[in-house]
Amino acid sequence: MVRWVLIWVVFAGFACDGGPRSAPEATALVSLLVQFDRGDVYERANARDALAALGSEAVPGLQERLASEQQGIRYHAARGLAAIEPIPMDALAIAVSSRDQRVREVAADALVERGAPSFLAFEVALTIPSHNVREDALASLGRIGPKSMPLIETAFADPDPRVRRAAVEALGSVGWRARSRLIALAKSEDKGVRRQAKEALRVLPKRPGRL
Repeated sequence: MVRWVLIWVVFAGFACDGGPRSAPEATALVSLLVQFDRGDVYERANARDALAALGSEAVPGLQERLASEQQGIRYHAARGLAAIEPIPMDALAIAVSSRDQRVREVAADALVERGAPSFLAFEVALTIPSHNVREDALASLGRIGPKSMPLIETAFADPDPRVRRAAVEALGSVGWRARSRLIALAKSEDKGVRRQAKEALRVLPKRPGRL
């Protein structure tokens, strides 16, 4: 793995300045990745923060570690990616579809802050076989707001009733702008959707400016 990273930093380093990174820069990146892989929890956290400070140069190495068999490595890789600017959208799209809930949560928090530009990442998550991934994606979309409603609506075709209920709950999180849709869903033939829509309407915040 370290050998692959070293090859990448040497040959893929023709950045905006038109040339490869210097040997010290490449060595620093490799050293941080080794520390990330082999260090204890504190050393890994320090390496994560240092890698995030490197920016886009650290993305391939951190993204590779999202597939690690070690939960701690997956989690800190997601945290490192979430801290990088400009945000590595492709890498976080992988993270938000992870089998690991902690990884999904870290990625989702970073993506939600970006609003509509993150929709493609959540659209991919809604195709993942795990219902937990799809439910979490819907919960995140509900946090984004009204612009996410069309994507949330696609989940009503999901074969899993848990995911369909999660879609209703997401609309409830959108707020009063989803009220008319929730009213319609409260009459759905799907018993679970109908019950969830009624509950969402019961706790729906009042429209701003109205008593």
